[in-house]
Amino acid sequence: MNRRRSDVGLSTFSNAAHGLYKSLKSNRSGKLRESKKETLSSLKSNISEYGNWQKFNDEIEELFRSEKKDGYYSWKGLLYMLYEYEEMKRGREEAEKLNYDKITKKNSIEHIYPQNPKDEYWLNRFGDLTDKENDKKLHSIGNLMLLTRGKNSKIKNYSYKKKVGEYKISNYSANEVAKNYPKEWTPRKIKNRENDLISFIKKRWAFDQINKTSLDEKDKKMIEDENNEEIEAKEV
Repeated sequence: MNRRRSDVGLSTFSNAAHGLYKSLKSNRSGKLRESKKETLSSLKSNISEYGNWQKFNDEIEELFRSEKKDGYYSWKGLLYMLYEYEEMKRGREEAEKLNYDKITKKNSIEHIYPQNPKDEYWLNRFGDLTDKENDKKLHSIGNLMLLTRGKNSKIKNYSYKKKVGEYKISNYSANEVAKNYPKEWTPRKIKNRENDLISFIKKRWAFDQINKTSLDEKDKKMIEDENNEEIEAKEV
């Protein structure tokens, strides 16, 4: 989930597998035990590094401080995460309301509180926010969801009451918002939904379990050195 190339850490796994294979072929129990120990340490280091919640959270905060200041909306994993959430809400329902191959950031991600709020409803509820506070709410993960293709552009600046009417007849994530927040959408509601989605992310990708994995200084140094070697090799 962290902002990494999909193949970062690959050499660590391949090297560990190769070392374990050589130890098995050598048929020496002492060497095999040592190789197993080193392999487990290497795997543990990678899992902890790439599944580190604090690192992920820091990267999101960095996106809020960037030139665009659009936080989660710039996160490369957003579309996939929202689709996973949609599928979780779909549950055992047979009907698929969104096709992952056809959704895009532009046509399928809805800002519930709109990017260009002109309706009085939004001005009354968000008009007192500072620019920084507004960006935090606008691009919070709690304000973002997948929406049936075509509806996103159609309703993007509607009042919340009109949006809810469309959410009720749209996809599962939108149905949930209409059910849980039928009348009001405010900064507090965004925070509530943000907390729910963060809980989903932590559970779906097992962040809490990963973060319980403790690393000693040797493990941390090993993974840091390997990451730097991979980056340098790709730049050559």
